[in-house]
Amino acid sequence: MAVDGFSVIAITAPVPAANEGARITEWLRDGHADRVHLRYPCADSATVRRILDAVPADLHGRLSLHDCVELIRDYPGIGVHINARNAEAVRGLDTYGRTVSRSCHSIAEAIADTTSHYVFLSPVYDSISKEGYKSAFSLVDSTLLEALAKRRIVALGGVTPDRFGELKAAGFAGAAMAGYFGRPQPMLQFVTNAPRAEAVIEQARGAIAGGCRWVQVRMKDTPAPRVAAVLQALIPLCREKGVTLIVDDHVDLAQMDGVAGVHLGQTDMPVAEARGILGPDKIIGLTVNTLEQAKALGDTPCDYLGIGPWRFTSTKKRLADILGEAGMKDIIDTLRAGGCNLPIVVIGGVNAGDVDRITALDAAGNTGVAVSGAIAAAPNRISATQEIIKKLKNNNIK
Repeated sequence: MAVDGFSVIAITAPVPAANEGARITEWLRDGHADRVHLRYPCADSATVRRILDAVPADLHGRLSLHDCVELIRDYPGIGVHINARNAEAVRGLDTYGRTVSRSCHSIAEAIADTTSHYVFLSPVYDSISKEGYKSAFSLVDSTLLEALAKRRIVALGGVTPDRFGELKAAGFAGAAMAGYFGRPQPMLQFVTNAPRAEAVIEQARGAIAGGCRWVQVRMKDTPAPRVAAVLQALIPLCREKGVTLIVDDHVDLAQMDGVAGVHLGQTDMPVAEARGILGPDKIIGLTVNTLEQAKALGDTPCDYLGIGPWRFTSTKKRLADILGEAGMKDIIDTLRAGGCNLPIVVIGGVNAGDVDRITALDAAGNTGVAVSGAIAAAPNRISATQEIIKKLKNNNIK
């Protein structure tokens, strides 16, 4: 996602997820963002403190607070973002040596601010996260271009990575994204494949040691208490390493503290019903096996799609019809043409040799892979995971 000389800033969703600190750590460690703004307008200081404590101290210099700004006293290096909600509270704080930024909604306001290290100017495009929040600026407006030459201005509102080039060309110092970072992007998802708890845990540990930051615990035909025990065993490691941990099928277990969400198949609980149980902050993934299912998605409230099968795989019972490269491209093109910008992972028999072809299928650059056997059955799970991650990064997928 990186663009030379152009800063990428992630703004958190208003309500923190169960593994918020781990997610922020992943964004920073894996190069998704240069800086993260923590914006939780309804959170109390204890909640924000827990999130800060979950992010390694060496990353605190790349964080800025929008809320509970008094906490900067206890965290050296953390910056502060000034807006209408917190301006009075910031005035009473010593911000010397910290990164200070500010929200602006007009060019005159942006130019008038001379004390901040950078300012947000919004909305540059139609907002992703705020419905009805329309673009207020033109990138060819001479007044804007003059301001960009004088001031370090970061574009906010409707920004996605495909717009970085034109924003940099216009003179913006960077881009801030809220809607785009509303959920973690599952560009490599490891799906466990073993009936025994010990084997599942070892598989997950190997993938995590290799750099995988998204693990789905899949234990078909295993009683829920045994699946819960596996999740409990993995939660501390996932928290430590910044790994998003989800569970296959078991909506009830996705409610556990430390489990980020659930992955559902076409014959599992409907997504809308699961969302009603889990609320807005848990992740829900959905498998799509056919073009008809893709066309019927509508406004299904899921966070990512697993599309497959790519080829035959023995790790999946009751395997749907093989899609192959042509079938996969038809589905992805249909989704993107219909305005679906959800992250996609291609599933079903995927191995490292498939990564280049798979990532080339999506012009939006938002399609990765879900891998099971190629990691679980590998002689060395760490190196197998590293090989896939390297290929994803070579294709600018993170």
